[in-house]
Amino acid sequence: MNASFAHFIFIRFSVPIGYIKEGITIDETWLKYRWEIFNRITLPSLKNQTNQNFRILIFFDKRSPQWLIDENEKTAKGYSKYIPFYVES
Repeated sequence: MNASFAHFIFIRFSVPIGYIKEGITIDETWLKYRWEIFNRITLPSLKNQTNQNFRILIFFDKRSPQWLIDENEKTAKGYSKYIPFYVES
């Protein structure tokens, strides 16, 4: 792979898009379910990629609950490729 390229993986974790029900992006049950799937499937898959020449930009609703913000900080400290952003939805 050419080292002059920057590779980014964009994940809209809890930022609404057209087909998502209003308010679901801050619903505790939905967020916990999504976080569990992300940690069980998505994150381990990304960590196990042979080529780690990428950054993961993961976007969250800025109204995210504190537990999710804390989990993001812990994940970012343990995996430097993981960069959370909190955006207005």
